[in-house]
Amino acid sequence: MPQSMLALLALIVATIFSFSVTEKSLHYQRAAVVQEIEEMGAAVGLRAMEIIREREYESEILHPVGVLAPLNTETATVADLQNRLVGVMPKGRACAVFGTGADVCDDLSDFNEMQTATLPFVAGSDTLFFKVNVEVDYVNAALAVSNTPTFRKQITVLVQDYWPGSNRTGFYIPEPINISRVMALTL
Repeated sequence: MPQSMLALLALIVATIFSFSVTEKSLHYQRAAVVQEIEEMGAAVGLRAMEIIREREYESEILHPVGVLAPLNTETATVADLQNRLVGVMPKGRACAVFGTGADVCDDLSDFNEMQTATLPFVAGSDTLFFKVNVEVDYVNAALAVSNTPTFRKQITVLVQDYWPGSNRTGFYIPEPINISRVMALTL
């Protein structure tokens, strides 16, 4: 009888050890999957940032609408530029470049709090989707957010994984990926 009890105890210890090893292996596999999805999300965010960076700093400066004449960049002064900076940035635009609508987003401010875009990342025969949000703020020389127009804008792209057609309730990426750049207007 004592031998049976020792054999049962050995079986229980081996089972617990096996379960522990399997659990650790699953943890490493999940961490690898999350890391791969984060890399894909970062690639999508950088692609979105490059699309935004291609736009003009402020389209009203060089191509004004209304009573202002087009700006001659060869003779313009800092005061001329400051008079043309628009202080209020639009919100909620449906930028055609991201497929969310028909708005022509031709300068950096147009992307401020635009409608959330869903962008794909094609990986072989699979496609993963990411939600992309953008924030644009004026920043001062110390790179602190400014309430008044300046010659610097900070563009922040936030990327989160998205699973359309799935009953998944959470995200693989625990916090949105945050990519930020400062664009400056120079003469």
